[in-house]
Amino acid sequence: MTLETLVAIATLVGVLGTLASVIVAAYQLRSGLRYRRQKDTLDFYEQIQADIRNAQRVLSNRYREECLSDEQVREIFADEEIKFKFHALLNVHERLALGVNSGIYDLAMLNRLAGGLFLRAWEKYRPYIDFYCDQMKRTTPWSEFRILAASLRAFRENSTGA
Repeated sequence: MTLETLVAIATLVGVLGTLASVIVAAYQLRSGLRYRRQKDTLDFYEQIQADIRNAQRVLSNRYREECLSDEQVREIFADEEIKFKFHALLNVHERLALGVNSGIYDLAMLNRLAGGLFLRAWEKYRPYIDFYCDQMKRTTPWSEFRILAASLRAFRENSTGA
């Protein structure tokens, strides 16, 4: 074996070692970012949980059904005090949805943490959101909430193999 062959082999081994180190570092970075997103999801949900619970408690005394009726939707829209509370609740859901949809928070963690609650809230409040958007001639109010509900539903269908 010549000196040139040994140098070539040593260079190849060095390059492969460096490549392996880069791959391991990238994997660790990705794992760390995923862990951070999951932790951020838990932390944010914990922060907003009291706001959601309080708003739902106030509104649930009046609106117990699983889905708001047309009459209830018009009542909420017409009563400024109730509408204010209702919008505050929807805005909390929208903030969480925006975080998940933009990749700041983790969809899988939200699903495990409160996916069912989030989807039930969407189904209950959707008639009001649709009515409000129609009345205001706008499609953007609570659009992140709408997108996340669809994403959660798809995620759950794919996770269960349905």
